[in-house]
Amino acid sequence: MAWGDEGYKNSPGPYQGAYEEIPKAKQEVLNRILTRHKERQWKLKRHLLSKTSELNALLYADKIDENRVKALVKDINGIRSKLFEEQVNLKLQLSKKGLLRYIPYMMGRGMRGHGMMMGPGMMMHSYDDGEYEY
Repeated sequence: MAWGDEGYKNSPGPYQGAYEEIPKAKQEVLNRILTRHKERQWKLKRHLLSKTSELNALLYADKIDENRVKALVKDINGIRSKLFEEQVNLKLQLSKKGLLRYIPYMMGRGMRGHGMMMGPGMMMHSYDDGEYEY
């Protein structure tokens, strides 16, 4: 499925129809860039979830291996850093292709399902960004 089919194409609000404003040739470029980005980001997110789960299991164990906990914290911070780098690289790629202005969510999550008032508790980010652990 192309990104535009699930993205802003049918969104209500001020960005409705933004995908159709992109020339057809650039839509294809945008779809390729976003598909590659999603694949890399999901791989990192799965890895982050795995490491976070392992850390939680260690922290709730009867005997805590502090060295392993500290090593996992370093791993988790490294993965979060890679996720941030991936976001910045995506913005750079889109900017070079003249596509960044068509992607309003790149400026922030806003109210598209991952922003304020959508996570566990008012005014918090959703769990998937790894920023808050519950």
